[in-house]
Amino acid sequence: MPEDPAVIPEDPAILKADQPFFHVPVLPTQVLDGLQIKAGGRYLDATVGGGGHSSLILQAAPDVTLVALDQDLQALAAAKERLAEYGDRFARYIVRLNEMRESVKIIRQA
Repeated sequence: MPEDPAVIPEDPAILKADQPFFHVPVLPTQVLDGLQIKAGGRYLDATVGGGGHSSLILQAAPDVTLVALDQDLQALAAAKERLAEYGDRFARYIVRLNEMRESVKIIRQA
């Protein structure tokens, strides 16, 4: 992946939560209905939070992949733990939300 300040690949040394992260995903059924998850699909969760919606997406089909973005290190740490069972089916990135458009372009090229 090209070096760019807008996209920071996961650094395990900094993704350690000091306090438990808690978030309840809203409208999970409506989110899945709206996305119409397809086998082999690649999905983007631009504000992964604790990984609730990402987990639903990854559960929807065995070969789905997902890119999870957030600017909150604590949220990324929680998502990393929650989604560990999916292994390399998902990738996590620290992204400044005000640079989201450029970040997504860079990630697509990776």
